[in-house]
Amino acid sequence: RAKEYLPYAKENPDSISFGTIEVPPFTMRRIPFSRLENQAGKQAKGCRISDTEIITPYYHITLQPDNGRVLQIKDTRTGRSLIDQKSKWGFFDLIEERIDPRFASLSRKAIFPRDVDKGNKNISQWQHSWKAKYESISAFLDWSIEQTGDKVTIVYHSRAKGIPWLEQRISFSSVHSRILLDACFTKEKEEEPHSIYFAFPLSLQDGWSCVYDTADTFV
Repeated sequence: RAKEYLPYAKENPDSISFGTIEVPPFTMRRIPFSRLENQAGKQAKGCRISDTEIITPYYHITLQPDNGRVLQIKDTRTGRSLIDQKSKWGFFDLIEERIDPRFASLSRKAIFPRDVDKGNKNISQWQHSWKAKYESISAFLDWSIEQTGDKVTIVYHSRAKGIPWLEQRISFSSVHSRILLDACFTKEKEEEPHSIYFAFPLSLQDGWSCVYDTADTFV
């Protein structure tokens, strides 16, 4: 980040992407503007793209040709398939969680029946046995593949209950192995309690563990 420039503000029409340049830690590098190339409209280096697959230096992504749904992501360095294909949810699927009206009223009381006296005594009132129902998108609109000189992005547009417009973007870089995920949506007012999630059905072995870097603290 430098002064007023936000590297994640890609939608700014005045911004121009010049790709990625690595600067090692504790070093500096002079980058003359005369040597930079506008990445817009360029093909991603080292990538192959079709309606059924995307191949980058790091991943082999298999797509469903009708809607661009990601069926599998294979790490080309290790040969590992990342997605659990037995899951009912796909990679980056929208999930809306609501109270199942067959078992409880559609109100906050089904989840948290507030009792002031219990609250004053620090007694938890959260209900853990309430029944939920889960829904995904209600209408698929379109999908496309975008390219710049250093990445390939799959773009989806759809609708869901209470969400009249949803855009999801999955980006695969040609210069690093990180998978970038972005979601932007319009949300209608709803007074009934509900939650919105995005699914990542990873193929993991029993007893798996992981480490998170949270504000430079590993947990």
